Amino acid sequence: MLRSSYSTTARFCKKRDLLRVTKFSSSAPSASYGPNAPLDLDPSLQDLLKDANMALIKHKPREKATTGTSAFRELEVLEFDETWPSQIVQEDEEEVMRPKERKSARAAFGSRGIGSVFLPAELRDAIERIINDKPRLHEDAKRLFREEGADGSELWHTNYETDYKSWRRAARHADRDGTAFASVALPAHYSTVYAVLENLKDRLGSDWKIKHVLDWGSGVGSGLWASMHAFQRQPEDEGQSTPIEPVLSRSTISSYLAFDKRDGLSAMAKRLVQGKDICTTKITWNRGFSIGEEISHSGSDDVLALSAFHLSSLPSQLARKEMIKQMWSSGANIIVLIDHDSSSGFESIVEAREYLLRMGKRELEDPATQDRADLGCHVVAPCPHDGICPLFADGPSKLKCTFSQRLQRPAFLRTTKRARAGHEDIGYSYVVIRRGRRPSRIDTSSRTGIANIAPEQNDTADTDSAHQIRLEAYDWPRLVFPPLKKSGHVILDGCTSEGQIMRMTIPRSQGKQPYYDARKSSWGDIFPHKPKNPPQVRHQPSGKNNDPSMLPGADIGKRRSKQPKKQVTGYDKIFSDLKENKRRRNRSRDKNDKFEDI
Repeated sequence: MLRSSYSTTARFCKKRDLLRVTKFSSSAPSASYGPNAPLDLDPSLQDLLKDANMALIKHKPREKATTGTSAFRELEVLEFDETWPSQIVQEDEEEVMRPKERKSARAAFGSRGIGSVFLPAELRDAIERIINDKPRLHEDAKRLFREEGADGSELWHTNYETDYKSWRRAARHADRDGTAFASVALPAHYSTVYAVLENLKDRLGSDWKIKHVLDWGSGVGSGLWASMHAFQRQPEDEGQSTPIEPVLSRSTISSYLAFDKRDGLSAMAKRLVQGKDICTTKITWNRGFSIGEEISHSGSDDVLALSAFHLSSLPSQLARKEMIKQMWSSGANIIVLIDHDSSSGFESIVEAREYLLRMGKRELEDPATQDRADLGCHVVAPCPHDGICPLFADGPSKLKCTFSQRLQRPAFLRTTKRARAGHEDIGYSYVVIRRGRRPSRIDTSSRTGIANIAPEQNDTADTDSAHQIRLEAYDWPRLVFPPLKKSGHVILDGCTSEGQIMRMTIPRSQGKQPYYDARKSSWGDIFPHKPKNPPQVRHQPSGKNNDPSMLPGADIGKRRSKQPKKQVTGYDKIFSDLKENKRRRNRSRDKNDKFEDI
């Protein structure tokens, strides 16, 4: 009974569905079986759709015409052709590899720098070979380079200071200290020295070549690796687009002379270079500088005197002056001093800068040296002037002229520090001194059109234009603090050629190019555009008895205003306020009653 009723119901539903399909497809029986059957539309609606279709066809971008072959249809099976990827790469290689640069040529020149430094494989392998199978490396690294912050966090530094009670204990820990230094401090020091030398090469041009390096406080050889990797021969295949990793065998350095009294670090430096292909470079380690190693001034154009992260570790000011005097008497054309971003490191750099400029001025006044062409000296970087540092003062608010360089941590450094982050920022302070008089200031009022030329176009420009930009860069202000990028204007604090800290405001109304360059500027760049309005001079607060917040220039370096703490409102707070107000009213009423009684 149930089966018969079910079959009857199924036959009825099947007939009903068949009638619906027949009725729906009666208007177009020939196309009802297609995937997109046409509908029976009103003629006026069909005309409207045709007009819209024609409008879309007219505005559709034209496709490239194919020669000899028809256009490919959807879901059509094609044979694989191995030349397709190469054709696509050849057509789009220039657009992908060379993005459009919107910065002006001068702004691009002033912001050249290395975003992140990666340790070359040659240096990584040398360090990993030394630190292999060192179970106590983490404990040694913590003992030498880690300290606890005020909030209990771990703070790592690269300042190597040891205080052993006897020389025997120092000799016993020499190998372990050298291994910890190579694993923690060497990558940070290498990245900073390499970045400074690369920036110096851009500032002085391709004509500046270095063949001899004198390194004071060489440590485990950070200056050796950085200088030999910075000054490389051009590869044989100059047409290749992929950059080649620097190696020691391709360096143009012919001699490297290191001075360091720390025998343990010098021994570790020799172990790192052992077995490496250094071509014809002569490497020598000495405990101190001798008179016979001085270089004549006639052949000192290719000599570099370097000291990285060593000046502030000397025990006294007299020892620091003695080292600076040795670097000056060596006859080197370029003197590079780098130190930590601490207060002692910045003060050591400022004192060395003033001492070198004083010796250069004394040389200009000496009648016995008037026949030489490289008399005197001047600052190449970071200062745009040769005067007194405006940030260095003995007031209550001590500021520092420091910069930062990012390093991509290799695997062994993350393991040694037990750190998860893949990078770290190294703070440093530096100065570059060059022999000779400072280039004369260039009048930029009649600038040529090279200000708006893109860097890739400027590479093919004549040599005079590139040389003019390098000479103008000596007077551009250096941004000593991070820019304040507001809506509609950018505030820049820079050290100017007048020897003062000035606050420059670049508004949107000054122009599209200056405003864009200001928006893309960073801490440490040199900025080529003059502000629309006169800049404001900032002064360092001086005096111990004065309130630093009331003196002019007290806001130098303060990049973020202190926000007042939000008061939490609750029932307890309301009750205590009401109780305090009632107590005050009672006190005032008692005072009035006493006054009336009198």
